[in-house]
Amino acid sequence: MKKMKKVSSRTSASAGPRKVGGTGRDAAGVNWLKVGRGRTDSRNAVTDLGATMKAVREQSNMSVSQLAKKLNVAPATLIKFEDRGHPVSVLIVQRMANALGYDVTLKKRSGT
Repeated sequence: MKKMKKVSSRTSASAGPRKVGGTGRDAAGVNWLKVGRGRTDSRNAVTDLGATMKAVREQSNMSVSQLAKKLNVAPATLIKFEDRGHPVSVLIVQRMANALGYDVTLKKRSGT
């Protein structure tokens, strides 16, 4: 027979609502749960790439499910990438481009 853990509730009214997940702050005040997340420069690049890939897919008259099937990924993966800029691997981006008749190349920016 398994022993059940006793769960005690906070009864103090001044304690306020319980925080879920904690803050992850160390002695210096750095919130380690959020370090490396939400960087605007990389987020905008991924969002722009996702929107561009969506436009190309729609011009090719290919549905999300058709492309996902070709890439062997879940349709939700593509939807998150195209609509919300959720990061995906470079391999998926490369395979998406190839499936749509494009290739992925690096171009040097002018003035750099």
